[in-house]
Amino acid sequence: MSNTKTVPFEWCDICQKRGFVDEHDAEKALGRARARRERWADQNTPGSRRGMKRENRFYECPEGLLHLTELSRRVHNARAAQWSGVAA
Repeated sequence: MSNTKTVPFEWCDICQKRGFVDEHDAEKALGRARARRERWADQNTPGSRRGMKRENRFYECPEGLLHLTELSRRVHNARAAQWSGVAA
């Protein structure tokens, strides 16, 4: 019997990432991802977390699923505008 507690997700074919159906699942996954990275940092780089990448929010993709990201809202929106310009 497995002791892992995974958050239910669906695979997003457009973004090639895990997608969460509702905000509750996305918040839960975000909390788990942050805790996992913080535990890793405490064990492997004591005293400093500089340069450590960690998810800090989620966003909705065109498919309607929620994805975790480390990017700020401003940076993400700028990149999304570039991507939509390329796709157009």
